[in-house]
Amino acid sequence: MLTIRDVEPRDIAVVRHLLVATWHATYDSVLGGDKVTEITDEWHAPDTLVRQIGVPGTAFLVAERDGEVIATAYAACDGDAIMLRRLYVLPAEQQRGVGAVLLAGTLARFPAARRVTLEVERANPPAIRFYERNGFAQARLGACCGDRSDIQAIIMEKALTRAEA
Repeated sequence: MLTIRDVEPRDIAVVRHLLVATWHATYDSVLGGDKVTEITDEWHAPDTLVRQIGVPGTAFLVAERDGEVIATAYAACDGDAIMLRRLYVLPAEQQRGVGAVLLAGTLARFPAARRVTLEVERANPPAIRFYERNGFAQARLGACCGDRSDIQAIIMEKALTRAEA
């Protein structure tokens, strides 16, 4: 059974491990292992992740199966707009519906939201297809992904219906 719940401080080590493992599996062939390590050390440092717990207007979630954390998401909402900042599923758990369930659970945390936006690395076709299957469309190309000019992004958006939010 899949459970979606808020991240707690005790989860930080396993969430970081999930993020690092997923990033290396996804991006080593695109960006190189050293750059992936640099990015994950910056973006997914334990103290950075701890500071994201319980921030008003955000959802920092994990998906668990049989007590094992297999996916994580982080989103922030400002008014009626959600920015999905992170959604990662362990490689061995991908293509099993976990991402779609976690995405829906994340969006449900913001019932007043009417749209959601995200950035996805241009060289990540599986993620682009995942978001397209979940109703997102390319809005524009981004000059960078996150705050890094060395990663090119596609900005994707989705209008939300009351049933989704």
